[in-house]
Amino acid sequence: MSFVKGLKLSGNHLTRFPDLKGISKSIQLLDLSDNRIRDISPIAQSGIEDILQLDLSYNRIVSIPDDFKKVKIFVYLSFSNNQIKKIPAGVLKASSSLLQLFLQNNEIEVIEKGSFDGMTSLIGM
Repeated sequence: MSFVKGLKLSGNHLTRFPDLKGISKSIQLLDLSDNRIRDISPIAQSGIEDILQLDLSYNRIVSIPDDFKKVKIFVYLSFSNNQIKKIPAGVLKASSSLLQLFLQNNEIEVIEKGSFDGMTSLIGM
């Protein structure tokens, strides 16, 4: 199944990040919106390195783990409508070419200095 380019799993009541072994290198679009995912740290171990679009909106994510900085997202990333409290410095470092980032409707209390450093391509937030 290494030919899979897009995977839409929205609205499936998932509580964990899915096992993407076998498709992680080829996937370009991953939609995990409207689920019950709390922990996204498995994304760094999933083998996903470069992806065009990642939608994690409408989940129960409370934090963006440090190892998320290994994932390079090129066009679109949505964390909207979660329970994120803090945007750590450098957590989006690998995604410097990201065009759109959505963080609305969270519980953000802290945005660390340097959280968005190097994101020179960002056109929407």
